[in-house]
Amino acid sequence: MADRAAAARILQERVRPVALAKERVLEAPAALAPMLPQRGLQRGTVVATGGVATSLALALIGPATASGSWAALVGLERVGLAAAEELGVSLERVLLVGPVPAGQWAATVVAVAESVDLVLVAPPAASVSPGTARRVTARVREQGSVLVQVGWPSGRWPERTALELHAQPLGWHGIGVGHGHLQGRQVELRVSGRHGADRGLRSRFWLPDADGRFAPVEQAQPAALGRRSADEDGRGRPGPLLALVREPA
Repeated sequence: MADRAAAARILQERVRPVALAKERVLEAPAALAPMLPQRGLQRGTVVATGGVATSLALALIGPATASGSWAALVGLERVGLAAAEELGVSLERVLLVGPVPAGQWAATVVAVAESVDLVLVAPPAASVSPGTARRVTARVREQGSVLVQVGWPSGRWPERTALELHAQPLGWHGIGVGHGHLQGRQVELRVSGRHGADRGLRSRFWLPDADGRFAPVEQAQPAALGRRSADEDGRGRPGPLLALVREPA
């Protein structure tokens, strides 16, 4: 525990000067901004992503990391970094934190939140108590960070988050009858929450589109089936279809 705390303090000194501490709202994807109360991610808040939760969380933080903010991924060891980069995440500003023992979850999350602007957190092994949730929320608010709960089951966090984004998968495109490659996945995105986010807005997006990006359906159509995909190897055989982010079960 002492080693983790010491490491977090070192990270805080190295990373914080680079972060955009004066900005109260961190940049969000331009296509998503009209659906958000502040047109971005409000510092000091807790956000939740569901459905295609990991891909959505990565797309959500991409513009902020590109603008200079640092992010930490806590307990998300299954994330595909190639897919994260395609979704706009600047990997040079991402810290990876391995699985956290249950007894150290709150202390670790708080220490990381004191060091970076954005903290993406996998669900803890057990439900968070109301008292622990209040302490974590208070520290996130004081530090001006954004805590993103990635794919948490219902009831794992005892209170409603400030912002909730749920990407319901509608299906992959690009596969014909016995031919083709996966070219993109459509999702229906629902935004809700507290403090002006309770309008229940919905819209359709590609997550990802043919280039691995997050984009509105009307602005990014899948590539034609007859086109040779960049996911084929030099001999024309299908290679990896996409550098997919594997969603938590």
